[in-house]
Amino acid sequence: MRDVQLFSRPSDEGASRVDVRRLLDASVNIAAEQLRGRARVVKVYDGEVGCVEVNESRLGQVLLNLLLNAVQAIPEGDPSRHEIRLAVRDDPVALALTIEVSDTGVGIPANVLAHVFEPFFTTKPMGAGTGLGLSIAHGLVMGMGGSLGVTSEPGRGTTFVVRLPVAPDPSRRSVTGRP
Repeated sequence: MRDVQLFSRPSDEGASRVDVRRLLDASVNIAAEQLRGRARVVKVYDGEVGCVEVNESRLGQVLLNLLLNAVQAIPEGDPSRHEIRLAVRDDPVALALTIEVSDTGVGIPANVLAHVFEPFFTTKPMGAGTGLGLSIAHGLVMGMGGSLGVTSEPGRGTTFVVRLPVAPDPSRRSVTGRP
């Protein structure tokens, strides 16, 4: 229940320091039933990574959407053959946090890949999707000062990469005594 509460806060709530790993773990818990017959989850979380200062509910929506898209890209039936890899790492040079959601699913052909962030674009059958999930996720990440990109190879899988600015460390003070 606590995982669902992370995602159900008002979307107009302000930004706060968010541990991305905790949000990814909550997303996995929420999607556990869909994952069960499709793939195993592999978490690659760098030891100490910074937090991001964002609206927690909105980032949670983005991560859950990316995870569910990964699940849907993998055929049912043999979870031992497929994986969804969740990776989080700091990029100290860019002062950014990188989040990757990768799957070993069907992949996306290049002619389709160019359109995945367009509103109402979907490859799902009529009635099975609106084509808004990735468009909304892209807009939310951009609104957080970050970027959302994708790479894919048909037959091998897809990786979505979210990059967000790292939140300033409140325990560190500048020479002037200000954060």
